[in-house]
Amino acid sequence: MWQIATPWVAKLEFEDNLSEFLAKLPMKPRVWTQLCKMYDCRLTVVLRMRTWNRGGEISVDAMRALAARGLKLELDIYFDDDSTLWADKHKAGKRVS
Repeated sequence: MWQIATPWVAKLEFEDNLSEFLAKLPMKPRVWTQLCKMYDCRLTVVLRMRTWNRGGEISVDAMRALAARGLKLELDIYFDDDSTLWADKHKAGKRVS
């Protein structure tokens, strides 16, 4: 298994982060065809939320960009209801997304 990681910028929208990440990947279809034949290729996104019932969408263009590369989209979503934890992180100057 190998992976490519990129820092997620909390001040950007999901789509903007996704676009920046995809722009770093090769676009040639032949490259992705070969990779997908040899590996289980996927994009895993970890989302941490401070409130319940958050929604969002993925544009058709973003879905096309993933599909053109043969990438599965895996969402790993966490809800953190510990308001003290979030307050402590904020006071410590850590970016919370």
